[in-house]
Amino acid sequence: MAWFNYYTDGTLATSITPPVRRLIVFPSLTDNLKAGDWIHCPLEDLNIGQVYSSVGGQIQSSFDQDAFIVVYETTTAKTPTYSYIDSNDILYFKSLYDVNSGLKPEGAYYIYYHSDNVQFITLSGSNYIRTVNPGGSNYMGTLIAGSTNSVDYYSHLVNKPASNTRIAQISYFGDSQSWYDGKTDVAGSKIIGNFDGPYLKIYGDKGPDKGQISLKIIKTSATSSGQSIIYQQPKIEMYSPSPIVDTEIFNINLNTNTSIDSLKTYKDYYGTFTFEIELLSSKNQSSSKTSMSITKFAFSKNYNLYFDREEIEDSIIFTSTGVIR
Repeated sequence: MAWFNYYTDGTLATSITPPVRRLIVFPSLTDNLKAGDWIHCPLEDLNIGQVYSSVGGQIQSSFDQDAFIVVYETTTAKTPTYSYIDSNDILYFKSLYDVNSGLKPEGAYYIYYHSDNVQFITLSGSNYIRTVNPGGSNYMGTLIAGSTNSVDYYSHLVNKPASNTRIAQISYFGDSQSWYDGKTDVAGSKIIGNFDGPYLKIYGDKGPDKGQISLKIIKTSATSSGQSIIYQQPKIEMYSPSPIVDTEIFNINLNTNTSIDSLKTYKDYYGTFTFEIELLSSKNQSSSKTSMSITKFAFSKNYNLYFDREEIEDSIIFTSTGVIR
């Protein structure tokens, strides 16, 4: 595909071309990807996001969030999307289109890098024009919540079966007669769900008739044998004097839970986990009965994306001496 470029101003007199890029490779998807999902790819030992400068006669390297850009490309268009590299050296970027399970995107996502301020651009007609840094339009993701470029570590939303659009689902265990629309009042009933780490949020209903639940997170480690409970919370209170519908009842970031000794590598933290919720026989003394209603859970789906080899833009492959740089 042709190389992505943009212009210094609206006269289109001078264009800027990022020097290098890599294709972000998508295996066949294992769940339904939605436009607006934030998906990720590990940098591993790649120095994407690094910029180089001369200080005191020596070349020094530093990290810069605006020195790379993710672009979705087809034969007819190139469309940048929001992206961010977090403190765990994971690239997150925002999906632009739906892709069903078992398929791949029709176009290709590329990351262009080693180009300072490349994210400060805006579409003008059919061309991208450089904007004013730092106040201009840009494609930089942010960890500050509340905007279209806010990184969402919980964008893969799994709802109750009637409204779920994902392959992942909430599974109900216990007497089938005790469940109705994801609700039960039979102690010992369980809900199980699979998610990719390290982030998880679970939502449910609270109210005057709700009881107490326990929660476990189970993992088969990529670096050790056997299955183990890596986290558990013996009691979560679901009682509330007034009904609170579809509210967050639990969240965890396994990266920051230092008690989880069995998680060692990227494949551990970002691999698949199972959570198990059980309705307890105990309840708040003010609750009218022991009932449970779990409405959805959310995480960041790991599609096992990876970077292809580095490509260098044709015009800079050879210097005037003909030496490959």
